[in-house]
Amino acid sequence: MMDNPQVKKSGIKKAGIGCLGIVVFFFALIAIMAALDGWSRYKGGKESLKWPSTEGVILSSEVKTDRGKSDDVDPKHTAAIAYLYTVEGYEYTGERVSFAGQTFLKKSKADSLARRYGKGLRVKVYYDPKTPHVSVLEPGNSSGPPIISFLLVAIIIFALFRGIRFFYRKRRAVKSTSFPSFTPQAPASKPAYQTGSAAAITPSGVSDGKKKSDRTLVIFTFLFPVAGIVVLYFGVNALINGYESRNWPTVQGQISNSYVDRQHKSRPGTTGSSIRYVARIGYEYTINGKTYYCDTIGFGKSEYGSQKRSKALKYLEQYPKGKPVTVYYDPADPHNAVLKAGITGGAMLIMAMGLLFMIVGAASFIALRNHRRRQSAYGQPSP
Repeated sequence: MMDNPQVKKSGIKKAGIGCLGIVVFFFALIAIMAALDGWSRYKGGKESLKWPSTEGVILSSEVKTDRGKSDDVDPKHTAAIAYLYTVEGYEYTGERVSFAGQTFLKKSKADSLARRYGKGLRVKVYYDPKTPHVSVLEPGNSSGPPIISFLLVAIIIFALFRGIRFFYRKRRAVKSTSFPSFTPQAPASKPAYQTGSAAAITPSGVSDGKKKSDRTLVIFTFLFPVAGIVVLYFGVNALINGYESRNWPTVQGQISNSYVDRQHKSRPGTTGSSIRYVARIGYEYTINGKTYYCDTIGFGKSEYGSQKRSKALKYLEQYPKGKPVTVYYDPADPHNAVLKAGITGGAMLIMAMGLLFMIVGAASFIALRNHRRRQSAYGQPSP
């Protein structure tokens, strides 16, 4: 008995689809884990701004290099910094500098961090009052929330949903198709009003290309409004805080951190890379005998970056370490503070980006609705 090639081909196709589904699910899981890790770091950084501080000392400071198991993998360099601090008579040892991490692909970046916290240096340690063994030397976040990671997760989940839906719709269509009869039969006669072919009613312009454009519109309709809502949330928050900060009380503070952070980023799809220099600034201030730390310069503009190191250094000249500064703080929440009160151009730019995303999403929705109305008018099912 010979194997049916149609059945064999169908089995191979199903196996391929199954393997592809496993691969996509694996990458989706990695993206979700990365997004959750980024959110955990961001949340921890925000909470650390409210932590109390104590004096500590650097026990050790060195750079450790992990070359990996393969020569094809770029080595990773970690600034291994350990420090000792005391809370309520108990001694603790910490190793975290900040929630941004201290492992880099560039050795110079790890060296810079290790030199900044040399052995024997007296430092201020910020610790979690609930669990004092959790601590950092630099509270706050070096970047905003992981919006890109969450958008990537949303794209993957949407693609999985569309793929599963397409697979099951196709499977139901195959099951509902009846097998051809072996007995020849004359075709049933059509009524006079149905003698014209479907092609006479259906425009010839509907093609696979239009189906793909329809799917693209669906993706745009889903993603851009979501991105717009997220961006608008941060933009509105920056506008409200900026407007209210004009009437906040002030207190004298001092710049405690002022350095250039060198960021090395690879360009997607190429072997090239780009280098960006970011000015990192942090300041301390005391209210009612309690010391606070903040790194926000102005609402909507938390950092200054440039491809030229000289520009970042020039920006830092405004805020050298140890310089007295005027701090505007929220009387309801003294952890919330800025050096530049009022609405900034950065907040307006964030709002403009959010509105642009919403407009693109609305335009995609209108185009998709009109496209499907035309399909319904000609009796064409939506893909």
